[in-house]
Amino acid sequence: MFFLINEIANAAAQGFTKYFFYNVSEPMSDWEFLRIEEILSRVNIDLQNVYYLTATENSREVYEDIVARYDLKKKIKIVTLSAMQRASVYFANQIFIPGYKIGPRPKKFLCFNKVLRLHRLILIAHFIKNNLLEGNYVSTYPTPQSFVHIDNVINCLQKIEPELAKVLRDNKKIFPLEIDPYNERRSNPIDFEQSDVEYFENSYYSIVTETLYFTKDVFLDPINFGRPYGNSLAFTEKTFRPIAMKHPFILVGPCYLLKTLKKKGFKTFHPFINESYDEEEDDFRRLNKIVEEVKRLNSFTEQQWLEWQQNIIEIVNYNHDLFFSTTDFQVTKDITL
Repeated sequence: MFFLINEIANAAAQGFTKYFFYNVSEPMSDWEFLRIEEILSRVNIDLQNVYYLTATENSREVYEDIVARYDLKKKIKIVTLSAMQRASVYFANQIFIPGYKIGPRPKKFLCFNKVLRLHRLILIAHFIKNNLLEGNYVSTYPTPQSFVHIDNVINCLQKIEPELAKVLRDNKKIFPLEIDPYNERRSNPIDFEQSDVEYFENSYYSIVTETLYFTKDVFLDPINFGRPYGNSLAFTEKTFRPIAMKHPFILVGPCYLLKTLKKKGFKTFHPFINESYDEEEDDFRRLNKIVEEVKRLNSFTEQQWLEWQQNIIEIVNYNHDLFFSTTDFQVTKDITL
């Protein structure tokens, strides 16, 4: 922090007039603004020229909440930039993405997971409980910390979802879940590579487990590194990957995340996917609704899948075209940087 204070003071002495706190790949968190408040209290600069750049789509709402809760005095300008969308466009342009093909596919859904966060492990516990691992692509990241994360989640779940805690405890040996055990990167992509395409072509839809999920109960997440994100709504490459790949999706994230995606111009898949889960504010009930919809979709006959594909093809093509044609990634329009 002292380095930043000196850096800002030196910049001011050299005549610089604008100052940016740059965090465009992450959502907003309380602790950042507590530190920013302390930094700004120790430098003499015009707060009208201080900007915080973030990936949080509802950034001003979140900021005003943080200001009120901590009674912050050093108010600055908040700007949302969709940097992850921009990066996703760049990476997607490096590969060939074929047209959407209607026809039978060997797998029902695709669910890439990286860090074993609480909501992802709860979802996987539901998959195990409902026999939804077989016949689908589900992956988790194989790291030495994986079993520590699983133990932490089991301990957390024991108090609120004991049945699911038991499911995870009884099935710890199946982790990590790897689509291709000989190629760790293909099982857990963080960018776009040509080898990813086959997983999308061979499954009907994606279950996107975004980085953030819990809102009111964020303190429950034992893998959140003590960084509460409150009601931040943010998108990562996880959401933009199926859009680029012409793949329908269920979005596992905070409530109203689908609504926020539609504000960006994208279409979602109601009524072909029951998206009522997006309006469910209770975090655990929302996840239960998602699981029920997954069970419904996975019960389809081959004929039902063909009809479903015919219904969603216009949506996936529209989203794909919008994704690649977008050139303005500044969400906040009333501030010029």
